[in-house]
Amino acid sequence: GKTRTVGVPIHADYQPVDAHKRNHFKHELGLERFDKVLFVTGGGLGAQRLNDAIEALLPKLLAAMPELAVIQSVGRLHEGEIKQRYEQLLTPEDQRRVIVKGFVTDMHRYSAAADVIIQRAGATALAEFAVQQKACIIVPNPVLTGGHQLKNASYLAQKGACIVVRETEVAAKLYDVTYALLNDAMQQHVLGEELAKFEVPDAAKQLAMVLLEQAQPLK
Repeated sequence: GKTRTVGVPIHADYQPVDAHKRNHFKHELGLERFDKVLFVTGGGLGAQRLNDAIEALLPKLLAAMPELAVIQSVGRLHEGEIKQRYEQLLTPEDQRRVIVKGFVTDMHRYSAAADVIIQRAGATALAEFAVQQKACIIVPNPVLTGGHQLKNASYLAQKGACIVVRETEVAAKLYDVTYALLNDAMQQHVLGEELAKFEVPDAAKQLAMVLLEQAQPLK
């Protein structure tokens, strides 16, 4: 009786993204020559296992899709190491198709430019990408408090709002799932629309109203 659900307040920079806006952000990021963009984020601190999974599939994915660019937010602690590894792993041409960022404060630009996003299952990022109506492949962290990322991912998958690949499955499934979704514009559209149904556009206002109500002097 003391609980009220208001949704997740997010920054106003996150707005619905149509084809025109996606092309605008691709141009801003210098990616207008690529037909497809994949954005990978493990959160502000990065996600080592997700980084390793992307490293394993990246050469094959780039070879199979010459029209693809990849943006990877890897976490500040991992940026230097991953850039060095990609210099050894990828050809000079492929290196120019991969943007590695340690940490971004303007993530909405990178996610807006993307056709597909690979991410963890944190509630805030999911809310942000729901507003942008993005097609997401979710690799939930299985060890965080109460297994909340597994629950987030499972619920959204049941509603047809995302594709879930468990950490134990990334080696076997992540490449095939990513390749298929990047080549299926209809499924991207459906996933984006279904995820957008979980958007609460006035979450911040609702939260503010609760606080204001509780701040009224007791009568």
